[in-house]
Amino acid sequence: MKILALLALILAPLPAAAQTYPGMNMNQQDMQKMMLQAQKAQACMEKVDKAALEALQQESQRFEAEIKALCEAGKRDQAQEKALAYGRKMTTSPVVVEMKKCAAMMQGMMNNIFPGMDTMFMDEDPARSSGHICDSL
Repeated sequence: MKILALLALILAPLPAAAQTYPGMNMNQQDMQKMMLQAQKAQACMEKVDKAALEALQQESQRFEAEIKALCEAGKRDQAQEKALAYGRKMTTSPVVVEMKKCAAMMQGMMNNIFPGMDTMFMDEDPARSSGHICDSL
């Protein structure tokens, strides 16, 4: 439900922005395509297992607390190893895989709306991050 609300907030101003953003060259047909893509992305998000998503959120909160405790105890290497392992585990989670598919729909839409917008963060692999987990908490 939170995700749908967030998606609605993100998409709500787009019709007005499409008319006023100087770098956009959108005509009515492009706007209709964008709205159709947004509807597809929303339908995709609605199919995500809500119970599994809630369980994943709770697991992530417990994991974050565990990592913070390791960092505060000075066990930076152990925290980093656990974070990398958790990141790899999350990339294979069925819920995360499904959400990435939905996000890919949004990424394509955003690239069409705002050419040159950097959406690389949507494909970011936590296991390849150059920073240390303890420095990002």
